[in-house]
Amino acid sequence: QGSITSVNVQAKQLAVKTDKGDAVTVTTTDRTTVVRMPAGVTDAKQAVKIEFSTITPDDKLIALGKLSADKKTLEGARLYILTKSDIAQIHKAEDDDWVKRGTSGVVTAVDAAAKTFTIKVGGKEITIQPSDKTEYHRYSPDSFKSADAKPSSLAEVKVDDQVKVLGNKNAEGDKVAAESIFSGTFRHIQAQIDSIDVPANEIK
Repeated sequence: QGSITSVNVQAKQLAVKTDKGDAVTVTTTDRTTVVRMPAGVTDAKQAVKIEFSTITPDDKLIALGKLSADKKTLEGARLYILTKSDIAQIHKAEDDDWVKRGTSGVVTAVDAAAKTFTIKVGGKEITIQPSDKTEYHRYSPDSFKSADAKPSSLAEVKVDDQVKVLGNKNAEGDKVAAESIFSGTFRHIQAQIDSIDVPANEIK
C-alpha cells in the first residue's frame, strides 16, 4: 500500500513508495485485475475495472500479489487504485466535516478514570468524551500538519496540549463525542518582528 511515483505503461510496471517509505516495483501481467475505488467507496465489490494505462503518478495503490524475497518487487494479482481526483474529493469532504464538526482548544484537565478530558475554547470549558472507536493522533513536535501526526492514545493527552477534535456536540455544546483526536505540545516564542522577507519566507 502506498503512492505511485512513476508508471511504465509499456512494461506494465509501477514504482511505488509504500506508506512505510520503502520503494517497491509492482509488476503486472494480462491476468492482473486493475480496479478503481471511487471516492467514498469502501466496499471492494463496488470497485470499477479500469485499464492499466489510466494509472498516473500520485495515485494511491493497494496491491495484492506475491512479494519477492528481497521485498522490492511485487507481482500484482489485483490492484486497487485511488486516483488523484478521488483523493482530492476525499480530502475536501474531510476538510468540510472538520469545519462543520471540529472543535479546537487547550487541554485543562485529564480524567484518566473516566477516560475523558476537558479543553478550553475561548472562555468555555468543553468535555471531550472518547469511545473505544476513537482514533488518536499525536502531532510531531515540529509540525502542526495532520499528515505528519503519528498514531497515539488517550494516555498521551496532557494538560496544556493543543487539541483538535472531530465529533458531535451535545445540545448544550459542552460535551463532544470524539471520533478523531489530534493532540500535541508546541513551544510558543514571544518576540518582536523587525522585518519580513517575503521572497525568502523569513521573519526576523
